[in-house]
Amino acid sequence: MGLLSTEVITTLVGGNVLYYKNLGYEIPTKIDKYGKQKFDLKHKISVDVNHLKPGSHAKVRVCCDCCNKKYEIEYRDYIKNNHEGKIYC
Repeated sequence: MGLLSTEVITTLVGGNVLYYKNLGYEIPTKIDKYGKQKFDLKHKISVDVNHLKPGSHAKVRVCCDCCNKKYEIEYRDYIKNNHEGKIYC
């Protein structure tokens, strides 16, 4: 079965704001103390798991292809332990 999650909540940080903006996600902004519009970092957005960066710390639900145990791991660990679409606990 492998990956069960289809969407996850991820936190916006400097390294992923433009990445998600370029994918078409609405990125919240705020006005800083100088009157300039800035991205609202530390805000959380819902993203499709297929759009996560390989190093993402977002938690995803997976199912072991051997014993069918369901559990959560970080997406980066799922990528690292993924064996041709299969994952094992």
